Amino acid sequence: MKAGPHPDVLSGGVLFALAAGYGSFALRIPAAAREPGPRFVPIGLAIVLAVMALRILVSGLRASRATGDPSAESATASDRVTAASWRRPGLAAAMTVLYAAALQPLGFAPSTLAYVAGVTALFSAERRLLLVVPLLVTSALYLFFDVALGVRLP
Repeated sequence: MKAGPHPDVLSGGVLFALAAGYGSFALRIPAAAREPGPRFVPIGLAIVLAVMALRILVSGLRASRATGDPSAESATASDRVTAASWRRPGLAAAMTVLYAAALQPLGFAPSTLAYVAGVTALFSAERRLLLVVPLLVTSALYLFFDVALGVRLP
């Protein structure tokens, strides 16, 4: 059976491409008279994501070299990229796109609450977290952007 590339190579590459695209959009945000302004966090997040993506990519390349050809018969089932292995990350990416689309018309608080609840439900089996995590994350983000950075949220 022929295996696909190591999952870390694919995910690292996709995440790096997302970081580059996100970073290019973040650079288009108008600069503020005083820094840190509204583009500080998006540019910082793009840089952090790019660095982490490169680490994942390099890790995948090293793992591929250590085991030989990633498409060799010796590749284990856990090293194969399958449609099922992309289900949750794909849903999270789709939720992120929906969140970005809903942010302006619905406003920060409702769209962030729904997004964080959806991601929490997707990646956590603890249903109690569905009540606490969205409220804490939304409140913390609001305080950070509005109070600490003075960024007006939709």
